[in-house]
Parts: sequence; C-alpha cells; structure tokens
Amino acid sequence: MKKSLFMDVYGEPISPKRIHQKIQQSSFLQMWVEDLSTYAQSVLHTQMPELDYDSFNAYFINGDRDPYQQLYFERRKRLTTFSILSYLYPDHLEYRTHLHSTIWAICGEWTWCLPAHLRQDSAFEKSDDHLEAHQQIDLFAAETAFSLAEILTMFEESLPSLIKQRIHYETRRRVLKPFQEVEQSWVQATHNWSAVCAGSIGACAIYLVESKEELQRILDKCIKSVSYFVAGLTNEGVCQEGYHYWQYGFGYFIYFADLLKKHTEGKVNLLILPKIKETAHFQEKVFMGRNTVANFSDAIEKASPLLGLSHYLHTQFEHVHLPETNECATWDSDPCFRFAPALRHFIWYDETKEGRAWPTHTSHFSEAQWYLSTFDYQNQVVGIALKGGHNNEPHNHNDLGHFMIYVNGVSMLSDIGAGHYSKASFNADRYQMLSNGSHGHSVPLIGGCVQQQGIDAFARVISFKDRGKQSEYQLNLTHAYTTPSLQTFTRKWKVDKELGCVRLTDSFMLASPESITERFVSLVESVHVELGKMILSHGDSSLYLMYDREFTPIVKKEHIIDHFGVGKEITLIDFSFENIVGEFSFTCQFKL
Repeated sequence: MKKSLFMDVYGEPISPKRIHQKIQQSSFLQMWVEDLSTYAQSVLHTQMPELDYDSFNAYFINGDRDPYQQLYFERRKRLTTFSILSYLYPDHLEYRTHLHSTIWAICGEWTWCLPAHLRQDSAFEKSDDHLEAHQQIDLFAAETAFSLAEILTMFEESLPSLIKQRIHYETRRRVLKPFQEVEQSWVQATHNWSAVCAGSIGACAIYLVESKEELQRILDKCIKSVSYFVAGLTNEGVCQEGYHYWQYGFGYFIYFADLLKKHTEGKVNLLILPKIKETAHFQEKVFMGRNTVANFSDAIEKASPLLGLSHYLHTQFEHVHLPETNECATWDSDPCFRFAPALRHFIWYDETKEGRAWPTHTSHFSEAQWYLSTFDYQNQVVGIALKGGHNNEPHNHNDLGHFMIYVNGVSMLSDIGAGHYSKASFNADRYQMLSNGSHGHSVPLIGGCVQQQGIDAFARVISFKDRGKQSEYQLNLTHAYTTPSLQTFTRKWKVDKELGCVRLTDSFMLASPESITERFVSLVESVHVELGKMILSHGDSSLYLMYDREFTPIVKKEHIIDHFGVGKEITLIDFSFENIVGEFSFTCQFKL
C-alpha cells in the first residue's frame, strides 16, 4: 500500500483507528456512518442492480437518461458504502463480501460510460480516432478507475488476489491504455471534463502504474489536460459553469493535485498555479445564505459544501472560509455517490476546527461580469446576484442581465438552474427549454424575441460603482437580442443596503414600434398583487415589488421538472407594453 499517499489534511498517515477517533469527536461523521450503515443493512440481502438492455437503450429511444443512470449509480452507491464500512470495520464479513461482489460486478460492465456520453458509431470497432465502447472514457469511466485504484490501495493486504488482478486489468484496458493511445475529445476542454477525467486518470496511474516511464507519460498528459480546466476559470477564480461544477471540477482537480504533490514529494505542486487560490475562495462568495447559492448556468439553487474539500482548502490557502459543519453535504447529497469526495470527508476533516456562517461580502468579478453581495438588513440576510457575460459560456444559459434576490437563504427572484438533463438538454433544442432560454430568466422579451445564443450575444459594462452601502451596476445588453428595430437596451441596478432595496431601470431605443415584455421569474410560494405593488412570499420571507400604478402585471404559473426529476411550479411575472417606439424606460423597485 502506498501509505505515503493516504494522509490527512496535514499530511499525517491515516488508518482506521485514526478515522474512528475523528468519528468519536464528530456528530456529523457519526451521522454519515449511521447513514452508510442503514443503507448497507437495507441492501445486504438484495440482488445487484442489473444494467439491462431496455434501461440502457432508453436514452437512444427517447432521450431519457434516468432508467440506466439510476441503476448505474446504485452500483456506485454500494461501492462507496461497502468500501468505507469495510475499511472502518474490517472484521465485518458481510461488508467485505458485498464489497468484493460489487467490485466484480462493476469490472464486468460492458462500458463504464453513461449512454449519454457513448459514441455508438465506434462501439464495436476501434479505428484510428475512435474507441470501442469499453475503451471510451467519459467522466464516470475515469471516476470509476480512480475509485477502484484507491480502493485497491486501501485494501491491498486483504483483497483477494483475483480481484486485485481484475482491477489492474480493467483499469488498464478501459482507461490507462486508451488514454495513452487515442486523443480524447475532452483533453483540451476548458470546463469540468478535463479536470474530472484527467484528474481521475492521473490519480489512478499514481496508485497503480509501476513503470516510472509510463507513469511519467500519463502524468505529463494529465497535467497538460487539467491546465485547460484552469484556463477556463476566470482570473478572479469564477467557475462560470456554476457552483456545483466548481465543486465537481475543482474538487477533482484538487484530489489529483494533492496526490501528485505527495507522489513527487512537493516537486510538482499544481496548487501554486495562478487562479487556484482565487478559485478556492469562490465557494464563500457564491453562497447567498445558508444552503442557497447564486445558481447561474447549470447550477442548482440548493447546495451543500463538501466537508473534506472545504477543510483541505482552508488548510492550504490562507483566509479561505471554513463553512459550518452542519451545513455540509450529507450522505445522500450526491446522487452519483462518488467515492473520492466521500472518502475525503473522513480523511481530510479536521475535528479540531469548527466553521462559521458564511461571511457577508460584496464581490464584483469584472471578467465574468458578476456582482454578488450579501448583507444584513433588519436581522435578515439579503443576497443579490447580477450577471452580464456572454451567451456562449460553459453550461450556458441565455441570461444576460439576469438577476436574483434572496432573503434569509430563500430566493424571491429566482433562477430555475439546471433543468432535468435529457438528450434535449445538450442539442439544438437546449434553449427552447424554460430553464435554459432567456424566457425562463428575469430579462425582457423585445419584439417577442428572446435572447440569441452564441459569443456574439454579450453584455458590455457601462459602469460599476461601489460606495459600501450603495452599489450601482449598469450594462449595455443591446447585443443580446436580434430584434431589427432595437437600437439600444441598457439595464441599471442600484443596490441600497441601508434601505434594503434594489432599484431597476431598463432603457430602450426602438426605431419602429415593438412590444416589450419585462419578465421576472420566482420560485416563491405565493404572489399577492395590490395597486402599484406586489408581495412575493415564501415561508417567513417576503419581498415587495413596487412599480408605477398604471402598470398591470400578468402573473402566471408554469410547470417545470427540476434537475432531480421532481415537478414544481415557477411563477412568471410579466409587464407588457405594446407599440413602443423611440425612447422608453421601465423602472421598478424591490424592497424588503
């Protein structure tokens, strides 16, 4: 066992005894172990989920990812559960037996890729630039290789010889060998794929590859690939894919960087690259209160920080905020039940440190054109998130000029976030979906037109002023639309923290008559309309929308399916104006 790689956040060796000491002092880790144990007991006498043809083919028939993925991730759930429990309780024979059978089942899968990521045109025949199904590497194939390599290292002295040989054989033929032989489509991706795939492959190689020459070839290629992920981050450390992809992509970058640093005894340290320290601070900036994030792009509104990753970043980078332990991710927070972050909750958590509530702040990220701010107002925590940018960002939504307002961690003006992933989510129909198109964001429709997609749809910052208690942000959004008569469209926000309000002013110049619909999107429970104002309410939180008494808003409900396949209602609030020509402005105010 490469014990030099299996260490806690301070570089001290980890053992079952050491982890038990942490668990004894942490009610949070005790809850994790209880949840793992409860789940383990529920499946000890059930059959391994079968990855059957109909479930696999559902994606290719109707674009539905769920039937196969639910079975696939149930297997990974068992792998993570029985690995951790077998490590903690080595004398528990049933845990060990189920770990062995789960590893064997995963090693026998036709492909470790998800159907949505598989190239069928080469599934049965290898060519110069294509690989057979079992050789194709997607996010989850790479993660599986990393997981199995780390599990083999943990149990090197107790795993049966046949299972150890099978892990070596399958990781080599499915991942390590094809990675070296064929250029993967993601190696230069400036988003999470390069970090997760290359980071996982590099970690797997560190654990399993004995040849120094081969290991160096693989690591050189992995280091080059993860550098593209870093290039995709802004210089201010913003992950434009959204918080959950920061947690995913940056997380796997850190897992690999940590192992690489240990393997090279500090000679290769990716943590000192430009942007990494700034990116480590991204988490504390994007939370708008408790477990709610500013969920631009394909992020999800409700989120939980990863305990192990957060403690590691806090240790490695000065002044990185350590979140409250009880706000961190529980066992079932990850629907994919990934092994690497789950294990690191136990080995990277420092039981001598307790985190604090998210700090209030005001952050203007000029490169991403994001404004994020949280502040206290009359014993309430208020969050404001404003966005410019362009409409060709990774996991893009057409959302230039979109904004959200939060009260005590509840979004009053909302972002639908990542909708339910299907084949349509990543093809030509993507922006017909309410979650991705501008018609599902708090931006206007001009001449009945939504925002266009692509790099030519961009925002230009006119001005940004921050005076502490007051901020002003103004964008030119003309290029977001293709309406022929639109000459200019600017949007200005004035944030007043003393008065607890946001004043919005939209200004248009139209060469010929057009309709304008000012749209606001909310996930609140109720909307009450009065003369000149509207009250948005959700639980104990509320927000007033104040507007000219002559305006008549239209409030309508739309049914959506969220990222987890759960149906919910979203409220669309429209102020519609017809035959607008020349100069026109719309002003309203959001007040606590």
